[in-house]
Amino acid sequence: MTPPRPLVLLTATVNPNVATRLTVQAVDERLRQYQQALPVWAEAAHAAGFALALVETSAADRDLLLSRTPAALADTVAVLHYTATPEQIRRGKGAIEMAAIGSALTELCLPGDTTVYKATGRLTLANADQLLRPLRPGEVAARMSLNRDYVDTRFVGASVDVWQRMLVAAGTLVDDDRGVYLEHAVASQLAAGLALKRLSLVRFTARPALGGVSGSTGQAYSASAQKAKDALLRPLESLLSRLAAKKQA
Repeated sequence: MTPPRPLVLLTATVNPNVATRLTVQAVDERLRQYQQALPVWAEAAHAAGFALALVETSAADRDLLLSRTPAALADTVAVLHYTATPEQIRRGKGAIEMAAIGSALTELCLPGDTTVYKATGRLTLANADQLLRPLRPGEVAARMSLNRDYVDTRFVGASVDVWQRMLVAAGTLVDDDRGVYLEHAVASQLAAGLALKRLSLVRFTARPALGGVSGSTGQAYSASAQKAKDALLRPLESLLSRLAAKKQA
């Protein structure tokens, strides 16, 4: 039997369940952003040999989401839905997102060693061809702060087993009212796994060149500007990363 392909899993909420830490709230605008991003992701996943799925948390229509995606590519996209609980809504959007990821992985029934990259569905990734690659069991591909208290959760990769065993549980730690956001919760889970030698952190070969608009701040991401910044900062980041690794050893 041919093993399943690695997966890109996009998270989406057309009609937001929460209003806190959310600048882009207009349903029409959010839908437009998903419609623009999906064909880009479909092409990138196909080119990299990855499957593509999207999990949406406000019952948005599949055909509407994929209305701008060429039919041949749209047919390959799995669209799943998840309904958040009142407690998850109270905790905040990060709690909802992680619960949706856990639900999607259960529904997809993928083997535990299958690589899954989670990405924010309204954003695009200009250098996906550089970053989408299979991961070994126990590896987590992410951008983590040097003091290990923050992870950029817009693009994170790990095996199904790691997602289900450690990362999805980060959602239960989220509490936006207390200032404990998903970025902190994932960092906590990842730091614990690293300290116990259960996980290893894999550095991206390049900084993810994200495009689109931040839902939290309304700021536009510029992939070209990010690439230029990456070229300037990468030598320093590499040095600091090596120093941090020695400190943790």
